[in-house]
Amino acid sequence: MSEIAQYILSVVVIPAAVAAVVALPFALRPLRDVRVAAEAGVACALMAAFVVSFTNELGWNAVVRQFVEIPGDDAPFERWHRVGTTALFLGAAAWGVAFLRGGAVRSRAAVGVAAALLAAIAAAVLVRFPGASLPSQLTLAALAIGSMLGFASVARRVMLWAGWLVFGLLAFLSGEGGFASLAVMCGATSAACFFVGVARAIVALGAEISAAAKRDAEGGERPPAFDAAPRGVAAPIALGTLAAVVAVCGHSYNATEIPAGFWHAAVLLPFLVLVADIAVRPSVMRHRRILGFSALLLGAAVLVAGYAVWRAQATDPAPSTDRELLDMYGG
Repeated sequence: MSEIAQYILSVVVIPAAVAAVVALPFALRPLRDVRVAAEAGVACALMAAFVVSFTNELGWNAVVRQFVEIPGDDAPFERWHRVGTTALFLGAAAWGVAFLRGGAVRSRAAVGVAAALLAAIAAAVLVRFPGASLPSQLTLAALAIGSMLGFASVARRVMLWAGWLVFGLLAFLSGEGGFASLAVMCGATSAACFFVGVARAIVALGAEISAAAKRDAEGGERPPAFDAAPRGVAAPIALGTLAAVVAVCGHSYNATEIPAGFWHAAVLLPFLVLVADIAVRPSVMRHRRILGFSALLLGAAVLVAGYAVWRAQATDPAPSTDRELLDMYGG
């Protein structure tokens, strides 16, 4: 196996496979019937893909040195490493959010809203990249809230496919911006969304067939089938917050000066599902999943095409000096 193939296996394929393995039990009984597990399991699995890719690329020291001094460690602390810490915290926080919502009877929505706002505020306050300012941090918070809302409500029924495309676009933009490490981490998360989505779709299809057979055998109404979309708000909060942080990070470091609009459009891609819902006639609403997925694919294609047009017209940027690179990646 070539070195490139080994590298892709290590930082993309294995992390995505880890996510799929971690997420699968939460799509099967008995865990899928446990509210807390069903809500937090998928979110934790998807964040695990980013964290495993991050640590396979940079090592665990890149996380540890953000909190404590490591004896004999002379590697510099780099601000962009906070994306790995963000994913780690979001994976752990998913369990806290699910636990609080699972114990609430009348206030699950309020707990979800509070958790989403807290995640956005924490990201804006604690995650700062080169050139950070009040407007940029407010933009980060707004992007996080918008992305969470898109994943949670607008594109909930196609959440994992939306995550696949959102992080796939962020991987593309990061690669185009010369940020290879961030690109492979986004690629791992994108692949994880795809793998987990396929696994849950297969389980949902099996549940649908089983429910239909039970109805035919026993008569009466068909029992409710398993929904392939992740349950609750933990997954939308994790995906939305991480996507916003990655977009701001990628834009802060991109070497080809890709306009912020492309990064923001990638993060807010799930809102195209709402546009499709508004545009479609009620007679085809039973095909909303297919319609939403098609809208996402079309939006991703338009964004890539728009980037290609911009890239063809843009002039090559001047090469960064050593001082500029140190300011960007150090401290």
